[in-house]
Amino acid sequence: MTGWRDDISKLLVKIGSKKESEFFREPVDWEAMGLTDYPIIITQPMDLRTARERLEADYYDSALEAAADIRLIFLNAMTYNAPGSRVYVYAKTLSDFWETSCANIIKMEEDVDRPASVEEMTHWVDKCHRISAEDLGRVLKLLDNICPNCLVKRSDTNEVEVNVDLLNGKAFREAAALTNTILPDIVLASSSRRSLAKSSAAASAAAAGNSQGAATAAEEHAPAN
Repeated sequence: MTGWRDDISKLLVKIGSKKESEFFREPVDWEAMGLTDYPIIITQPMDLRTARERLEADYYDSALEAAADIRLIFLNAMTYNAPGSRVYVYAKTLSDFWETSCANIIKMEEDVDRPASVEEMTHWVDKCHRISAEDLGRVLKLLDNICPNCLVKRSDTNEVEVNVDLLNGKAFREAAALTNTILPDIVLASSSRRSLAKSSAAASAAAAGNSQGAATAAEEHAPAN
């Protein structure tokens, strides 16, 4: 598992290790417990083991879907059990922990899927122009694997171009991450500062030359005493 699945899996392990999870680790055996009204009140039963198995089987398409199932575990417990009861209190405790902990996971997934801004895209394209042809080939190979429809292959020149309008948010961020590994922002910033320093030095030298030339011209045109 990778990404949000791995993060949620670790979170489920953490929840399962807490003493409050004892009632929620396995499906409720309502028949053995004589809870005949349980399937009537709780129409969508859920437990930590089932959620973990679904996660490992790639049942969920997003962190939001997984979060909804896991949230159901504690919501069911608080629906069926009376407020103040041990099961209710444990469910509320774990529910609060889950909501706080999963918020960042969901936000990260939303950020990954978010389309790139004009500024982000411009910055990435600039980096692509600065890296070597070999490294650019690595970036294009990645895109060919994860977002092949964004690549335009020209048969006449054998060149490959990226149609940024077809580059989805997730593919862009993976490509940007690879490009940033090849050319980190700190290196780019350092290079820009050196270029700026050279430009400033050249400008200063030119200004000094102009001043000297102006002084010489002034001396040549100065009236003799």
